[in-house]
Amino acid sequence: MNATPLAGEEAGTLLSVEQLKVQFGVPRGGYPWSGKATLRAVDGVSFSVRRGETVGLVGESGCGKSTLARAIIGLAPVASGSVRWLGNETVLTPARRSATVPQRDTTLLRRDVQMIFQDPLASLDPRMTIEQIVAEPLVAQGRNLARADVQRRVLTMLERVGLNAQHLRRYPHEFSGGQCQRVGIARALIGEPQLVICDEPVSALDVSIQAQIVNLLRDLQRELSLSLLFVAHDLAVVKAISHRVLVMYLGRVMEFGDKRDVYGTPRHPYTRALLSAVPVPDPAVERARRHLLLRGEIASPLNPPSGCAFRTRCPDAIDACAAQIPQPVTHGASATRVACIRVGDG
Repeated sequence: MNATPLAGEEAGTLLSVEQLKVQFGVPRGGYPWSGKATLRAVDGVSFSVRRGETVGLVGESGCGKSTLARAIIGLAPVASGSVRWLGNETVLTPARRSATVPQRDTTLLRRDVQMIFQDPLASLDPRMTIEQIVAEPLVAQGRNLARADVQRRVLTMLERVGLNAQHLRRYPHEFSGGQCQRVGIARALIGEPQLVICDEPVSALDVSIQAQIVNLLRDLQRELSLSLLFVAHDLAVVKAISHRVLVMYLGRVMEFGDKRDVYGTPRHPYTRALLSAVPVPDPAVERARRHLLLRGEIASPLNPPSGCAFRTRCPDAIDACAAQIPQPVTHGASATRVACIRVGDG
């Protein structure tokens, strides 16, 4: 199940995200008359996705992973920063949202970037047959296709994800979670996108089904030359499918680099803590391991700590960590970016 890393910068950049921020106004104390506080769900995230690669996005619940994924595709409001697709700013960038953007640009972006959602059953319309669900993007994108062509494309895609013609007239409630996720994958791929954003696509599935879906995505990526942004909690799954890994904490980037470096020689204390929590299947090795336990709870994005967002739980924190927000700095030959002022302390 190991993914083969891409060589250097061979593949061009499809998606480039720079200093992206997503903020929400939340009533203080839960009452509408008490004023609003700003919830910084995503706070200045920068990364890129190259052609044909998978970028894994990991972090604890509430760190902003899913919000970031949704903001890229336009399902969450972008407060500031830029989202570039093939080098051009998209309509998601605030400066461009106020301008007149040709409808064709919006349609092409939605055709090129698709999403697979976390809950397989909830993401499918229960009133529609599987054939209608998978064919819907072709209609929404304004493809001028004859009905016979649509049916042929739908059947071909269903067969690619492990389903067949017998499933065309059925409804979502007649399928298992794994089968529903296969339908969701077929729906995302029917329009021939270049990038698919996978928002925790295996978290609701059994372990054995998770492996099947991960293998399916890897096979489809190879066949269709897809790029993937893969959001997940499970570090083992992310390691299996990703080329590069982005580690988030409280809306900010902690570490971003090649999978081999992030997993083999993690530089940020938070990355080391996450990897320390992953169990090893060998009992003898597991008993001999030294686990890095984090103190306290994750801070609220309504009131984040000053300076480094992780400093209140970091075992290596010093007074200087509270003075400034550390920006990701490149380290090592593989250009891993780490947001920690103590990385060079040895």
